[in-house]
Amino acid sequence: MKISYNKLWILLEQKGMEKEELRELAEVSQSTMRRLNRNQPVTMHTMEKICLTLKCEISDVLEFMHEA
Repeated sequence: MKISYNKLWILLEQKGMEKEELRELAEVSQSTMRRLNRNQPVTMHTMEKICLTLKCEISDVLEFMHEA
């Protein structure tokens, strides 16, 4: 099963927020942002910080993609 953070990027665009601004506000590292950009797993703690920053639910920022 793969992870997609496309919902996160759409939400950022809707909020008029840049990735760097999210990184700073959520206090996540540049390496974590690279993992998100590559649709790689990140910790639940990181997802919690992002969701608190964006005032959203985890389902608003990620989805699992079932492989065929």
